[in-house]
Amino acid sequence: MKYRAELEKAVCIERVRISKYQEFMEVILENLDGMCIDIGCGPGLRMKFFKPLVKKLIGVDISKHRLKEAKNSNPDVVFIMCDARELPFKNEIFDTVLSLEMIEHLPDYLSQELFLQEVKRILKPGGKFIVSTPNAPIFKLYCILMKERYPTHFSELNYFQFRIRLKNHFEDVKIYGQFGWLSPVYKFKIVKKVHRYLNKLSPLCKGLLAVCRNGEKYIGD
Repeated sequence: MKYRAELEKAVCIERVRISKYQEFMEVILENLDGMCIDIGCGPGLRMKFFKPLVKKLIGVDISKHRLKEAKNSNPDVVFIMCDARELPFKNEIFDTVLSLEMIEHLPDYLSQELFLQEVKRILKPGGKFIVSTPNAPIFKLYCILMKERYPTHFSELNYFQFRIRLKNHFEDVKIYGQFGWLSPVYKFKIVKKVHRYLNKLSPLCKGLLAVCRNGEKYIGD
């Protein structure tokens, strides 16, 4: 499969850093609950924060290499290699679905729709979908300035595209911004205070995080 091969090839190019989640971590942790699945879990760096807060945690990814890394660092977590557009789970079994920095790696915008349909299918009524993605125009500027490459960002979204796409599938969509530019020094209190203000300017932020509530019972075909 060409898509899978391109993702595997880019593993050594595209860096995965836990720092990109720092500004969002408080929001993420307060919304975790029950049966939880992390779609696009990558090397599993963030799982140590999630495991104590959920009843059970499952990680899925399309990359064999990433899953091997994740299993080595999280031997107590169940990992499954699969495509996010066709998840091997029954309807309405998860209380929380996580997907951080994954949706932009899907090959096209139709694939994003298929993925969101699958998330809605496996999520219980009242369950929460926590999803993050780069804000396309600001992130492109960041990559130019920092000389970073992300060749498998096939379908990046801007703030308005992200918001509309989620509202087509979920109720009560709340979007948070990640200013991001000061992440390397985020540990300092003054930086945190500045970020709390800048993060409210979501359309102008480098990263976006949404917490969506699933308000409907899934009705299959």
